[in-house]
Amino acid sequence: MFRVTDQTRESVFEDFSNAEWYMRYYGSLADVYRKKHYWTRIALLTSVLVEAVIVIPLLSGWSYGIYAIAIASLIVIGLTVYDAISNHATHAAKLTMACDEFSLLRTEWRSLYLGIESDRLEEEQVLDRQRELLYRTNLIGASVEVKQDKKHNLTAATEANQVMSEQYG
Repeated sequence: MFRVTDQTRESVFEDFSNAEWYMRYYGSLADVYRKKHYWTRIALLTSVLVEAVIVIPLLSGWSYGIYAIAIASLIVIGLTVYDAISNHATHAAKLTMACDEFSLLRTEWRSLYLGIESDRLEEEQVLDRQRELLYRTNLIGASVEVKQDKKHNLTAATEANQVMSEQYG
């Protein structure tokens, strides 16, 4: 005897799949922002080093050296401003936290889904738990404010679908 309707079972499975997808998507984006932050810092440090070691000491005696120093200084200033306003480190941290939270949520969705499959839960229990998990899902998603990346979104969706179909298909 089934205690949960097929419609509810399918809905929970879809939400479970979405948690897998979100976890992969936010994890992937966190890596992107970590790399952007890393390379911005490398570029900034390299430009400071080049200006301090090469441009200023070697070109200051050259008649056009002041222009080289000014250009090098503008590059350093530009990279410093970009680093400050890009906020890559903060985005990476928020995305990592969202990935971790979706990993925990995915485990809870899995437990709910397996509870349905084992015929241990009633319809109302499942619906109450599903509402709670969806609420938490929405809170996590709302806490992350980054531009959507279609490439990583598609990759994460494909990977999540593959994992879900292999494990539960």
